[in-house]
Amino acid sequence: MTAARTTVPRENPAHMRKLSSFERQERHAFFHNTTFMTSLVYSEHDLIINVPSTFVLVAAGPELERARLLKYHTLVMIDKGFRMNHPQVFSRVILCDQCNHEFVVDRVDDIGMNSSFSYTPSESATAVIRARVQVEERMLNRCIQEIKRLYQAIEILEKERAELEIRLSRRRSSLSAIRKLPVELWTNIFTEVCQSEENALSVTHRKIIMPPVVLSQVCSRWREIIGNLPQLWTSISVDLFDLRWDVRDLITLFVEKSQMHPLKIQIHYCDPFASHVYPPEVTETGRMALHTLMAHAERCIEFQCELSGEQFSALSSSSLVFSFPQLRTFECHSDMPSSWESDWFFEALSETAPNLEVIKVWTAPDLDVIPYSQLTMLSIDRQPGAERLFELLRSCKSLQSLTIEEFETDSLEEEIMIFAPVVLPILQRLSVGLGPYFPHLTLGPLASTLSLPSLESLEIKSRPHPDDNDEWPPSLLTMLQSASSTLKELSFRNHITLSGDSFPLNGIFESCPNLVRLSFWAVNEDVGSTFIPDLFTILTIPSNAYSPAAIVAPRLTHLEIEFREGRALLEHEAGIILSMAESRTNTHLLSLAVGSESNIAALQNVKIIYDRVYGFGGAQYDRNPFERAHLKGRLDTLKNEGVHLSVLCSLTHPKSPIPSPTGYESPQSPYYSTPTSSDYFD
Repeated sequence: MTAARTTVPRENPAHMRKLSSFERQERHAFFHNTTFMTSLVYSEHDLIINVPSTFVLVAAGPELERARLLKYHTLVMIDKGFRMNHPQVFSRVILCDQCNHEFVVDRVDDIGMNSSFSYTPSESATAVIRARVQVEERMLNRCIQEIKRLYQAIEILEKERAELEIRLSRRRSSLSAIRKLPVELWTNIFTEVCQSEENALSVTHRKIIMPPVVLSQVCSRWREIIGNLPQLWTSISVDLFDLRWDVRDLITLFVEKSQMHPLKIQIHYCDPFASHVYPPEVTETGRMALHTLMAHAERCIEFQCELSGEQFSALSSSSLVFSFPQLRTFECHSDMPSSWESDWFFEALSETAPNLEVIKVWTAPDLDVIPYSQLTMLSIDRQPGAERLFELLRSCKSLQSLTIEEFETDSLEEEIMIFAPVVLPILQRLSVGLGPYFPHLTLGPLASTLSLPSLESLEIKSRPHPDDNDEWPPSLLTMLQSASSTLKELSFRNHITLSGDSFPLNGIFESCPNLVRLSFWAVNEDVGSTFIPDLFTILTIPSNAYSPAAIVAPRLTHLEIEFREGRALLEHEAGIILSMAESRTNTHLLSLAVGSESNIAALQNVKIIYDRVYGFGGAQYDRNPFERAHLKGRLDTLKNEGVHLSVLCSLTHPKSPIPSPTGYESPQSPYYSTPTSSDYFD
């Protein structure tokens, strides 16, 4: 607080008068009853008295009035802010309002405080200055000690305050409604959050993403829950190139938090396209991160690397020793290096991975790189050359699933070449994508060479050029017949057309009597094609069917058809679709006395996706026929029978002539656009 100070000047000897005996007694009593050197000026009503003996007193209240009554000629009231040449003041700091504990400071006059170099104190002034120095040093030491004591008290109070805030926060938190959420719900939430990222820990030279660590930093309860979910810490991805951060401790943290759960490890280079401009650098921190990762390779169940042969070679190290005793999946979608370029890795992969079963690669590596004999699943992004593929497949006696996203023959000779049969005795799923040039002709070597006695699912994807006069090979039916007893799912994804004599629709159904699921996808199947009438007419069970042999695909339960590029659905086609579905309901099968047969199943789901065609100016040339009342009523009846028929229509502008009651008419100014909206009819 600010003290208002009132001061009086020293008595001037020239104006002093001799005091009477009464005045001397009163003055003695006044000084005797007044505290010297120990008072603090609090307000404007306080008075500082300066006497010739340099004693200073502060009088207030009744004693101030008494001082006035004494009528000292040296007693002068001075306004606030006025200072004498050499005032001497005492200040009093109240440290405790309860016990009036105070700290007193003697503000002595400024003798000896002249900083001018020309000032030289006299002997008497020197003695006074030394006395003042001793007094002020003692005051300073007292002040420092008092400050230390107060700081210690403040520190104690600060600690108490912090502890009180923590206790108060915890008590309030214990009353929060969010605490009532069960741990199982938190587990589901945290799992969804962590799985939104591909890996629990993802390290690149740009950033580090680690959802489990971020969640564990929210509060102690979340940290406890996350710490008890080791499965959320098991996937680690590190970009080993241009890495400037030492992430060894971070990798070790995730390995420890995962406890003994199997690990998923990924090493890659995140900027493969930039490598042509700025060659990636293997930094020392990158090598240390690789050594830390591979030190835990024995716990790795899935290993993924996206590195070129040159990058594999750059990571080679003689001190890197590891094995894959638990590895089940290896994935590499970059161009696989040769074994001599990266023997440090593939030697361990081929010799120390007894449980390796799944391989997903860009191109199939050589036989000495991968243990093909123990594989159950092989996925290849691009495989050129039939002869090399068949050589690898002959070693895959345990293969159950084979996926080739794009297959091409090396030459025209391979397309007509006869290869020795390749038997895959337990293969259950085959998916083949054919190249853009004469894909159906490319399918010939595969269909004529592969023998698949246990095949259950077959998918054939092709995207032929519209100008190619390509025909489906006869060997396709041969392959289907070899798997006729087991084949249950069949899918054709063709980018041109499935109609016409080139597509052996009848032969396919004859070769696949046990089909359960059937799907077709075509882009350029125009409205003039007969594919839909042909397909659904074949699948319609005749009313005079007397045995399962008279029914095409008697076990068919799911059918999906998808047409794009302006392929509208006509009303008479919708009627044929409904007739087929009605003929395969359980009620109709029972009426034919064949529904009780074990190898006959009622239809369950039909899904049709097509384009609703609009013409110039938004005029609708062909509406969705299932919206018509009489057809929609039949849809509702099918639903009650247990047949779910869903229709997805997208809006597009016509690409081909639009049918009309009198024939085909072209819109006056046709133009094309991508679908703008969709409707779902159930």
